[in-house]
Amino acid sequence: MRLIDVMLAFPAILIGLAVAAVAGAGLGAVVIALVVATVPDVARVARGAAVGVMGQEFRRVNLPADSVRGGLLGKGAVLMSTSYPNRTSVVIRGKWVLENVFGTPPPAPPPNVPALAEQRDPRKVLPMREQMAAHRKNPVCAGCHSQMDQLGFALENFDAIGEWRDSYTSGTRVDASGQLPDGSKFDGPVALRKVLRERSDQFVTTAVEKLLTYALGRGLEAYDVPALRAIKRGAAADDYRFGSLIQQIVTSVPFTERMSLLSGISNITSSMSFSSIARRARAP
Repeated sequence: MRLIDVMLAFPAILIGLAVAAVAGAGLGAVVIALVVATVPDVARVARGAAVGVMGQEFRRVNLPADSVRGGLLGKGAVLMSTSYPNRTSVVIRGKWVLENVFGTPPPAPPPNVPALAEQRDPRKVLPMREQMAAHRKNPVCAGCHSQMDQLGFALENFDAIGEWRDSYTSGTRVDASGQLPDGSKFDGPVALRKVLRERSDQFVTTAVEKLLTYALGRGLEAYDVPALRAIKRGAAADDYRFGSLIQQIVTSVPFTERMSLLSGISNITSSMSFSSIARRARAP
């Protein structure tokens, strides 16, 4: 590879690293992001993403409403950072949706959980659904995986670098169907996006929690719940545009004022988990 190719790709490398870091990518995913970012034939990568971009400069791309590339779930950076170097992971992708959309991260896995068996011959690799079914036979693992895996299955049409596929290398068709605990069914990323949009209030709460945490430089406590609600109400008038969320945060009480630790606050916060705080924030 020529030095000029690396120099031209340098902005993409920085963006890829930043997105991978935010999404909690492992070292392998970061390495893949670097390799893809330095490919000189950017047009070929764009054609693989089916967005019709020619050239190496950034530009706005208009997608049809039913495009599989719409929203965060269709972005290559998110799809790569939630995969392993050599395969996809319905667990990591499902966990990403739970944490960053629903705001309900799953508990930490139990110790000494065996990894999926690696098969070097791609023709003998079982479909991901069958591999995870064998993994869920362990009752310790079944509870969390019943939620994460269903969300991850909907993104199985995207391979480890985010390219669309209809079947695995073994020739088996991809089954991207899934179901939420409340019975809502979906099949593929477009249907999953529709289901998530019906629960947009949860995403707004999660986004406000993360933005406010970053703005304050600390975790949120029970006494921040009124501020969370006020930020959401204030941004609702502008359809929750990002600029409106930022404006509401920088004018909020926690951001503009400091509070002394009054007696009894430690007792209140110690008795409330952040999940209960999030539930209160989501209440009207």
